[in-house]
Amino acid sequence: MENTIMKKTFFFFAALVAVAACNNVKVETPSLTREVTIKASSAETKTQLSGDAVHWEANDAVALRFTKDAAHHVATFSTTQAGHSVQFKGTLPNTVSVAQGYETDGYAVYPATAMTNNGTISHSLPATVIVNENGSFDTEMNLSSAVVSLAELDANGTTEATFNNALSIVRFSLSASDIASLKISADGSNLAGTASMVFDPEADDRLVVDEVVIPYVEVTVEPTGDAFTAAKVYNVLVYPGTYTSLTAELTDTDGCKYRKTVNGPFNFVASNYYTFTFNTQFEKTYTFSTTGKTFIEGQQIHTVFSDLHDETLTADADGEFTGNLPAAVVHANTPGYAVYPATAYSAGKVNYTLDPQNPAELWSAKVLPTSESIAFTDVTGALATLQFTVPAGVKSVTIESTKGIVGAAVMNVTEGVLSVSGEGAGKTIELAEVSAQQYTLTIYPISEAADLAVTLKDAADKTVVKNFNGKTVAAKETLILDLSGELNFDKDGSFDNEGFVDGLDGLGGGNSIDF
Repeated sequence: MENTIMKKTFFFFAALVAVAACNNVKVETPSLTREVTIKASSAETKTQLSGDAVHWEANDAVALRFTKDAAHHVATFSTTQAGHSVQFKGTLPNTVSVAQGYETDGYAVYPATAMTNNGTISHSLPATVIVNENGSFDTEMNLSSAVVSLAELDANGTTEATFNNALSIVRFSLSASDIASLKISADGSNLAGTASMVFDPEADDRLVVDEVVIPYVEVTVEPTGDAFTAAKVYNVLVYPGTYTSLTAELTDTDGCKYRKTVNGPFNFVASNYYTFTFNTQFEKTYTFSTTGKTFIEGQQIHTVFSDLHDETLTADADGEFTGNLPAAVVHANTPGYAVYPATAYSAGKVNYTLDPQNPAELWSAKVLPTSESIAFTDVTGALATLQFTVPAGVKSVTIESTKGIVGAAVMNVTEGVLSVSGEGAGKTIELAEVSAQQYTLTIYPISEAADLAVTLKDAADKTVVKNFNGKTVAAKETLILDLSGELNFDKDGSFDNEGFVDGLDGLGGGNSIDF
């Protein structure tokens, strides 16, 4: 009985197999997903630039987001092609369809890494960018997006999508071949950083910045080698926005910095190019400390580089100075000088007024565009001294010279060192209420022989004049006048004792008064 049942079972199974074979029947599990294709083109720039042409690259990937009841389904599609238009292929669950309640349109985002699994989007533009050899930005840097029709994918398994950029592009080229970096900064606005992005229905559903979470107000651009290639066009991505001013700072391979600020406003629009043009008016930022004289915050000096450039600089909290130089001055390494106080410089001249008893401050120093520290020396090195001892009984001293020894004068500055140009405007020095002691006065040097007349006056306003002819004295040297010897004071200086006997003239002989 058992054998009979087993045989029947075997024959039934064999019969089923035979029937299936005769009718060519395949037994399959129904597919839960479907393959779809997005034919993607770029109206603008996507991954790489070739001049102004647009290129996708093989292995590029985009993230797709389809929404149902505020929940998102996210899928990643990729391409094996390269060029202006490529096909991104991937799979979608059959449950992700318009018939299943999903919105008719979804979004595709490049790069795929910009979108999280929950459908939020963020992007990062670094503070330091290394541009590649063809002058373009790196793969996965140029954020872009497109509207994707889920209804067409449901109906045909394929749809077309046009990607639009979310970022702006700064474009530049350099005529010099020794520039090692370019720093671009805005007026406190965010050129780069990490930002959360949203789709804006009022901007053709483009991605726009919602919030910059990690802001960078400046971007440093560096070449792949030691320096940028002269005349090559470079492209740098920044966030769109309105900037009231932009500053560019170039650093050459020697470490010299050139800086220039241009005022706007500048309205950077997504997908647009903005070309930076550099010219000879570009300026180098230079900072230096000082020796010889210590400066406090707020004090000002004036720097002069021949007729090419001059400016007033203000000391910072550390007593250091920062200024800007035209590129022509820097490239020529043109030497200049600095003077303190800054008000001493006017219209190409360094002016000084000498008070012989209390000389005013005047300091100078040599400055080079590469100077990190400059050494100040004061004006006394350009001046001479006049020395004499006042005899007892003298109330005042007047010195008259045939050359200008005091007052206003123009100073030369050679290699940062001051010297007198010509002579002073004043030829007279008056000292009132003197006493019997040694006096040292500061005067301008006397390069050509001068005659000096020293008038001494006593308490009764009687005078004695001493003459010193053919005198010279060089800078840093001392001219000593000898005022010693017998002094016979006379009211008008013509006769000894005249005035003392006034009123006695005409008296008869023999009339005398003895004391």
